[in-house]
Amino acid sequence: YLDAMEKLLKLGLRDAQQRELVRVAFHCCGQEKAYNPFYSHLLAALCNHDKAHRFTLRLCLWDALKEVDDWHAEESGRKKLANVARLLSHLWGSGALSLSLLMPVQLERLGPGGTLFVRLALRWLCLDHGEEALKQGAGKLSGAGA
Repeated sequence: YLDAMEKLLKLGLRDAQQRELVRVAFHCCGQEKAYNPFYSHLLAALCNHDKAHRFTLRLCLWDALKEVDDWHAEESGRKKLANVARLLSHLWGSGALSLSLLMPVQLERLGPGGTLFVRLALRWLCLDHGEEALKQGAGKLSGAGA
């Protein structure tokens, strides 16, 4: 993934075109038949390289939260839901994004797809990065770990 990132950054793209890199990688992650960690590592590296990439990825995830109920309704969409939830858990666990991503989301208003998406992302965060990662993220949200 580092080689891919280096090559992408050497393309000399303008700002708007660079942000498109994030959208394309996000889309590809969702389209895979099974979760592919390549996209998680690539997106984490892009986020750590430039705040603009992090902002674009936050927008992609907020847009995804609006669509997950539709994804949940069909088999291919459930794979997409699971892949993107796993991506989100990696981004949280690696520190590329924080749990504050969920602050503007009205969790109580999420439909079944949104609820499943958030539950899967938090579950994988604990499984892949340990329960401590979840505690640290929650502590930062509450101000206790800031």
